[in-house]
Amino acid sequence: MVLVVILVGVLAAPVALFSVFGAVLGPGDGNRIALDIVERSVAARVDRLGYWHEQTDAETVAAERLSGTFGAAEFTPIAWSGRVALGQAATVDVLVRSRVDARAPATFGERGTTAGSAAACYRFTFPSTDFVGADPIDCPPGLAAATLPTPTPTVPPRLPDDAREVIADILTDPSAETAEQSLRSAFPATVFTVELVTTGAGERVVAVGAPASNDCILIVERDDGTLDEPGFDPVWILPGETGCATSLYTDPPL
Repeated sequence: MVLVVILVGVLAAPVALFSVFGAVLGPGDGNRIALDIVERSVAARVDRLGYWHEQTDAETVAAERLSGTFGAAEFTPIAWSGRVALGQAATVDVLVRSRVDARAPATFGERGTTAGSAAACYRFTFPSTDFVGADPIDCPPGLAAATLPTPTPTVPPRLPDDAREVIADILTDPSAETAEQSLRSAFPATVFTVELVTTGAGERVVAVGAPASNDCILIVERDDGTLDEPGFDPVWILPGETGCATSLYTDPPL
């Protein structure tokens, strides 16, 4: 009987001690936990966005990539500026918020959690060809009562659905003044890029692109008049690479 009592006392001591510590420490700070969620959510979003190569404007990035719930935090764009293009970067300021509900201890001796919330502002930077970054910034004064703007994505211009047929008609139309002039008339320089070269083998190579959407058509007219699309690695037309150019065929990247 004495041995049983001793064993019970020994086994009960750690449990009782753990319970005492839990009572002394009290529940976990919900505000601190919410702030941890904000910081981890921002880090995870940066990692997810990764290496940036899209040509787009800051408002589109704000609307499509930094609005909504990511992880357990709510992302709300509050300002944006710039455009992602070769040699240029866009920035988006974001209010990141998280809330934590009060939680009672689930097991004997557990601390539980108080209700809490956290809000912080970050400036996300989108370079043309580099990794996305995010740095903490001071939130603007009066932000809680302010009416926040809603970003609207811009739809970048793409090549029309019949672009291939238009290019083919120009190349095979003997009545056209010059193929290059006709191509530039059909695809204005304000939106599209046009290149045409003739190789030493007598082939005509045409590259027509819409840089804003990384859209590109490459067509080769063989010396017998047949048309062919040789294809290319999509990475080659991204900003900082070759772009939509005839060299995709005449001198492709290694």
